[in-house]
Amino acid sequence: MTQADERISEFLHEKEIIASPGVIGANIDYTGEYISRRWAIPHVQPGDRQ
Repeated sequence: MTQADERISEFLHEKEIIASPGVIGANIDYTGEYISRRWAIPHVQPGDRQ
């Protein structure tokens, strides 16, 4: 992703905007699948150490 893409990500997070990966991807010229993989948040199970 480009620096502009990272800024978009920060904006969405700061403003608490909820959008699907498909909507985000369509607006920054990536597929929703790519956005899902790129911005995936690992799941943490209770008891897991970070």
